[in-house]
Amino acid sequence: MNVACPLARAAAVAGEKPFLESAQETLSFGQFYERVSGVSVELKNIGRGAPLLVPVRNTIESLVNLFAAMNAGHVAVPIYADLPVQRIISLEKNLGLKRLDLHNLMLKAAHSSLSQQTFADTAPVLGIFTSGSSGVPKLVVHSYQSLLSNAAACNSLIPLAPLSRTLLSLPIYHIGGFAQVLRALLSATTLVINGVVEDGKNLFKQRISHCSMVSTQLQRLLLNFKPLPELQAVLLGGGPCNAELLDRGKQLGLPLCPTYGMSEAASQVFTTNTSGKQCLIPGVELQLSPENEILLRGKNLFLGYWRAGKIDNGRDGDGWFHTRDLAERRDGKWHLTGRLDNQFISGGKNIQPEEIEYGLLNQSEIVRAVVVPVEHSEFGKVPFAFVELNRGELTDSFRKHIIDTLKRQLPGHLVPRYYAALAASGSLKPSRAELTRRAALILREISLL
Repeated sequence: MNVACPLARAAAVAGEKPFLESAQETLSFGQFYERVSGVSVELKNIGRGAPLLVPVRNTIESLVNLFAAMNAGHVAVPIYADLPVQRIISLEKNLGLKRLDLHNLMLKAAHSSLSQQTFADTAPVLGIFTSGSSGVPKLVVHSYQSLLSNAAACNSLIPLAPLSRTLLSLPIYHIGGFAQVLRALLSATTLVINGVVEDGKNLFKQRISHCSMVSTQLQRLLLNFKPLPELQAVLLGGGPCNAELLDRGKQLGLPLCPTYGMSEAASQVFTTNTSGKQCLIPGVELQLSPENEILLRGKNLFLGYWRAGKIDNGRDGDGWFHTRDLAERRDGKWHLTGRLDNQFISGGKNIQPEEIEYGLLNQSEIVRAVVVPVEHSEFGKVPFAFVELNRGELTDSFRKHIIDTLKRQLPGHLVPRYYAALAASGSLKPSRAELTRRAALILREISLL
């Protein structure tokens, strides 16, 4: 079975409509497809086989290069353009990848190549890096079939109307950002690449109707909040959110839609709409294992992981993908409880870091929290908490306040005694492996004092 090129389809049905709108220019669907086609001709001259690293930022030029690589038959892998060179070299070497040299890329008009293109439903077109439990990134490979299936399903739950305007508010080298592009493309609506989502004035000025954000961005948006009457849906992902922050946003009229998703599922798996109903995304099946691990299968799922020069489908014998995420079913909804990867033993007791993180996030001063294990002479391992505050510094008195509050909520062995500041960053998900190393260094420095 073949899948029609979404760019060609959009150009055919909505050629003159504005698609990409930045501070510098606006491209219609037809103009975008023409520009992509021109670059695609040049990229067909690059040997295929290994996935192609494409340096990107959230710009029109980067989207052109990315889709051109996909349409030229490459497995395009978007990476942050300002990634350190040594990091890029390491990815090339360890995973056997190639890098697109943007400086030598020649652009030519290719009007003759604007005919409809099709792709086999199993043809790999996109690779997205996702963090591994060891700190080594995994390369998730998708086809147009899986990407478009998820985008269409998400649009069926949270529709985009003809005049909808989506702000590209997440990086396109993450599945959440790339999914925003696809949903606008499929619905033939405008994608705005101008300003940040945490700036309410920008949302108002750009007449944004749809956007996506993580809890840190929501916190910043609420600091100087003003009504946004045109905003219709805000997808909130990237991990658990402070309950008080969520309630405050809803009280102020924000149409928040908490969502659970992953790179392997092409974005969303289940989402709670503005009416409070949690919906499983069409095109995916979900069941819990005896250990309460979330298992997924369906046409939205990835082709597999790129390993040793080929694609490993990452499924068990019955076609289920084991997410390593833990959940339980309560009150007609799925509730995440942690990850199998993160669990550790302290003094003979199982510690699920996410349980502690939920307790920390219930404190109004804490925006983000990550708990990792550190070595301990008596208990083997104990929890160490990194927290990002919405204001002020992590003082000794505030550490005591956190501990006292947690003691009223959690058993003693789940209350961390060690804390450090979690720096605000552009990363959607902090690296647990990196924070574990940092925690060990902090304790080592303390022991030397």
